[in-house]
Amino acid sequence: MKDRRYKEFYVPILNDEYAVYVHIGDRVKSNKAICKYLGKKEEFIDPQNRGKSVYCNGFHPCIWIDGTLGWKTATGTLAHEAIHAVSEIMNWLGMDIKDQSGYEMLAHSVGAILRKCLPDYK
Repeated sequence: MKDRRYKEFYVPILNDEYAVYVHIGDRVKSNKAICKYLGKKEEFIDPQNRGKSVYCNGFHPCIWIDGTLGWKTATGTLAHEAIHAVSEIMNWLGMDIKDQSGYEMLAHSVGAILRKCLPDYK
């Protein structure tokens, strides 16, 4: 299985004021990068997880995806974690996912994350 050591992506959501950081690859290096960004010293990423979304108030959400996952599993995991990350931005903005505009915001934002990160995955 291919091992993607480490890649980091910055994905704007709506505009440059809101964004998601995506880390693909090595769990330890990704955790260090997330801790440095958030100014924290803790283990965010469980070795048993395929991916993780981390959010702290006042910071952009961060996503980690295990770089050893196959294409299909990585795609599903990234979409799953992207929904968590975008939902946090929507909560911050006071948007309701039950509204039509909330559905569209979520769908377009998850699409933006997948389009930005997946071409480099294979």
